[in-house]
Amino acid sequence: MDRKSGRPPQLRILQICKKFPFPLKDGESIAVSYMSRALCELGCELTLLSMNTSKHYIDIPAIAADLDHYKAVHTINYDNHLNPLDALLNLFSNASFHITRYISKEFEEKLAEILDQQTFDIIQLETLYLVPYIPVIRRLSNAKIVLRAHNVEFEIWERITANTNNIIKKVYLSILTKKL
Repeated sequence: MDRKSGRPPQLRILQICKKFPFPLKDGESIAVSYMSRALCELGCELTLLSMNTSKHYIDIPAIAADLDHYKAVHTINYDNHLNPLDALLNLFSNASFHITRYISKEFEEKLAEILDQQTFDIIQLETLYLVPYIPVIRRLSNAKIVLRAHNVEFEIWERITANTNNIIKKVYLSILTKKL
């Protein structure tokens, strides 16, 4: 039941994020937060599954009051520090390093567990980096999958590459950008 109206929710949505969307200190966090709050106000029931990354780590219990629009919040701690060996080895792969950095067996298992226990109408992937999880979603759910691209990632990395002065880094980033 919807907490405010007492009616069944209009839609059950699983929102999946590559980093925890709080505090509201960057565009991605602000976009995710405002969208989720608006959906809740419209009567949707939201569940959040997010990586709690080493780069953007957040103490979840300390901000519980800011998460009251979610029915449930699930996180997996994830070390997303750059691994130079993985970055080098990726040069010999067709896969995008930008995307493979966010592939986590533990995250996939948590996603599968949630999908085994609940039914959703929509599963919203917040950014391109979560696309590798689509096969798991397709296998375990009939929900519509929505990819919400916050940016045109390729263009961002193209600009970063163009503004890099170090020639070795420029060549490396150019290769990664083409893979993306």
